[in-house]
Amino acid sequence: MKYSPQIYAQTLIEAVKDSKDCKAAAKNFWHLLNKNNQGKDLDRVIEALDEESAKLNHKTFVRVYSNTKLTDIETQQITAKLIKKGFAKITIKNIIKNNIIGYIVKIEDNIIDLTLENKVEKLKKVLTK
Repeated sequence: MKYSPQIYAQTLIEAVKDSKDCKAAAKNFWHLLNKNNQGKDLDRVIEALDEESAKLNHKTFVRVYSNTKLTDIETQQITAKLIKKGFAKITIKNIIKNNIIGYIVKIEDNIIDLTLENKVEKLKKVLTK
C-alpha cells in the first residue's frame, strides 16, 4: 500500500519516540518503505520528517533554495525578516540548487521567489506595458 511522505514521517517519529532501540526502528522503517516499493521516496520522507519535527517543536519550517550555502549573516537576515512578518520560532533548511541565482524561500505552501530570473521577468512585464 502506498502512503504519503507525511504519514511515513509521522510513523517514524512515533516509532523512534516509543522505541528503546532507535537503530532497529530505523531499520524496520527502511524495510517497510521497501516492502511498499517506496524506497525511492526516501528524500521526500526526510523532507516531511524535517517538517513534522519542526511542528513538534512549535517551529515554522522554512526551505531556502540558493546556488551556494547560506552564510550565517544571510540566515540571520532571513530569520529577522520572517520574524517581522509574524513567524515566531523558525527552522531554516538551506537546499543548494545550482540552476538559480538568488533565493527561493518556501514557507509551508507559500513561495517567495527572489531569483534574478524572476526579477528580470517582472521588469520585462513592466517595460512591455
